[in-house]
Amino acid sequence: MLILYWNSIYILLLTDAIRHNILEQFQEVGTYLLQILSDLIIFFIAWMIKVLNMGYSFIIQPPHNTAYKTKMTKLTV
Repeated sequence: MLILYWNSIYILLLTDAIRHNILEQFQEVGTYLLQILSDLIIFFIAWMIKVLNMGYSFIIQPPHNTAYKTKMTKLTV
């Protein structure tokens, strides 16, 4: 998630939505705008991943059945 955050800051810098001097400020309006815009970008990316079913998924029913027991025999040589 941190990588997406820094990528969103990079995108905002490229599109001139924010200026470089905003990154040096701590409690100014530009800093809050940067935080809100980067959060919105990350939420949008996460929403698109969910809508397009491109995110991480897991197998609901695993391919192995642990309830099924097999007879284990010794290997005789």
